[in-house]
Amino acid sequence: MRPYGEEVFEAVVQKYIFYVTAMRKKEESLRKLKKGKKPTFSLFGGAPKEEDGREEERIRQQMVLDVEAFGKDAETLGVDVQGSASFKSLHELAIAPLSDGELGNTL
Repeated sequence: MRPYGEEVFEAVVQKYIFYVTAMRKKEESLRKLKKGKKPTFSLFGGAPKEEDGREEERIRQQMVLDVEAFGKDAETLGVDVQGSASFKSLHELAIAPLSDGELGNTL
């Protein structure tokens, strides 16, 4: 049963890496769009929102928690999580902060 568990684990890790990478690319594109957007004059609040950075950090923290919980669940099924290079890549991707040059260096 253990080989099947490890095979399923690796497949799920690969899909998770794909989705997290796609999500980060979209976030980075949105950040660049917002950065390039020129502020317009407004009588009712022209100050940029600081909420965006906090929301991104909350999402990143939740992703880290989800990846760690996934690893613990896999360990309870007998999967050698620490020996998985794919899981290590996923964990590093989850803990990496979202910055301008980060996408090319992650994988």
